[in-house]
Amino acid sequence: MESPPVARLTAVAALATATGIERFQPTDTHRAIAGALFSQGSPPPTFQALADVSGISSGVLHIVMENPEACSWIINQAAESARFGLGQAYARLFQMAMVSDNSAWMTLFLRRFDPVFEKNSEATPAGGQHLHFHGMSNMELENFCKIKSAKRFGASIEAKK
Repeated sequence: MESPPVARLTAVAALATATGIERFQPTDTHRAIAGALFSQGSPPPTFQALADVSGISSGVLHIVMENPEACSWIINQAAESARFGLGQAYARLFQMAMVSDNSAWMTLFLRRFDPVFEKNSEATPAGGQHLHFHGMSNMELENFCKIKSAKRFGASIEAKK
């Protein structure tokens, strides 16, 4: 369930015009609100909490939230922060999958980020690959991940050696 401030920001942002978004110039207040949306791990649950975390008054917050272009900019900045966080999660999980002796890290990485990985070997889609990761040794999984990352990032396996 979305917090009321995020739901309101999203609803107002939907009213923004393309011309207005192009011309919009964010202020420090807008940056503070965008930063506050994910500064505590999850969006503040109330308007007052969002204002407090942003370091602004609730009156200023309500004025900002009446501007569709400002709301659109704030939501887009929050989405960028979320994408950056996902990239950090990918990098950390990949690192743990490669260096840990615990195969659970590799399984978690593959379940989250590999569209080919199948938790249940019986549920392979028509024409899909049938990969049995549970029977692979750590070295086999590492080699598989090197091949997958080389394909995904366009690097050759020989260049990594």
